[in-house]
Amino acid sequence: MLESLEGVQVDSIPKTRRVAYRDWCCKLGDVDIAKAKQGLHDHLDSLFEKCDHPTVEVSWIVGGDGGWEGTPFEGVYYAAGQSELQAGFFIGLLLWDVLIERDEHWLFLKDDDGRECMKYFVRTGD
Repeated sequence: MLESLEGVQVDSIPKTRRVAYRDWCCKLGDVDIAKAKQGLHDHLDSLFEKCDHPTVEVSWIVGGDGGWEGTPFEGVYYAAGQSELQAGFFIGLLLWDVLIERDEHWLFLKDDDGRECMKYFVRTGD
């Protein structure tokens, strides 16, 4: 489950991003989409092994240092035209989709540090 800090439940990719998401997914293909989503699930699961209430940003998962090769996200990088920025946006949308599917209650906020980045964290006190 994914929800904004304002309490709005999210159940799909934002309308303003759907065309880009669909185009990237078509370039990526079903097998690599499943591989990338599983990579995100595995990353989130590993965070829960370390703490009960993890926080995550896409930039903490992959990329930035040429770290796409040999990861479950390699296809994402190529589908996004080998652009770190576009691949980051695409991974962000895949993460959005994954968080909607998961059982935990995730909240998100846009980081206020000048980057185009969302921060996700697990709601506590439910």
